Amino acid sequence: MILRLAMFILLSYGIISFVEHIIHRYFMHMKWLPAAVYQAYPFFNTTYEAHAVRHHGRWYKRFDYEPDPAGRLDNLTFTLSDSLAMLISALPLWAPLVFLSPFGGCVFVASAFVHNRLWNALHRQMHIPEDVFFKDWKVYRFLARYHFMHHQMNGRNFNVVCPLADFVLCRTAKPRVRDIRNMLTLGLLYPRTIRMRSRVAGWSTRRFATQVSMNVNSEALPTADLERHILRTNNTLRSWESSGRLNVVNSPDEALGEPLPPCNAQHKSTRS
Repeated sequence: MILRLAMFILLSYGIISFVEHIIHRYFMHMKWLPAAVYQAYPFFNTTYEAHAVRHHGRWYKRFDYEPDPAGRLDNLTFTLSDSLAMLISALPLWAPLVFLSPFGGCVFVASAFVHNRLWNALHRQMHIPEDVFFKDWKVYRFLARYHFMHHQMNGRNFNVVCPLADFVLCRTAKPRVRDIRNMLTLGLLYPRTIRMRSRVAGWSTRRFATQVSMNVNSEALPTADLERHILRTNNTLRSWESSGRLNVVNSPDEALGEPLPPCNAQHKSTRS
């Protein structure tokens, strides 16, 4: 029984990964269906505009901060009705499983529900960081870096919760030097030297200040927000040092600490 359950969970993970990739790539980032379909079924057009046009194009110029209240929560989460519609649209991928094994079908539907909850929790945390219990988990930090690269290269890293299909279909993103620098600034990578620590603190303050004019739609960012951001950066750096994540060494080597996802390991060549 346990072995069957584990087998169906793994199978469900694979199916959900491909469903996640297909929907995210072909429906949330592309308009390829005939115009008549978008007129007859406005849901498809609404999905595209909410994600590709607003979430990527208008909001979140800075990955983890959106000052405009109108865009802060826009398209960060899925409702159960959204997930149900996606589940129905992907019926050809998982219907055979239900036909072959009703038990396997139940496991898949339960896994799809869990995926919906995880997408909402993880995607929101990636864009609106809060002091949640999983924020330092390696699995979450891997997914956060992985999704950060999707925002830098919209045509890659379509998986958010279940990374598998991207690797199978060779749609993973390789970070550039500026991407590594930005991930250090955002705390998605840990610095390991005193020199890098001071540089990251400077990058964080300057980057936040220069992005204010790009993000704010109607009013200047309150000074209190900038102060809170700087305080959060300093507190994060202190926590890295106290927990041993920040190695205090007098070396010019700017080691980047925690490795990037496997598909991105080639970034080391950019530092040679």
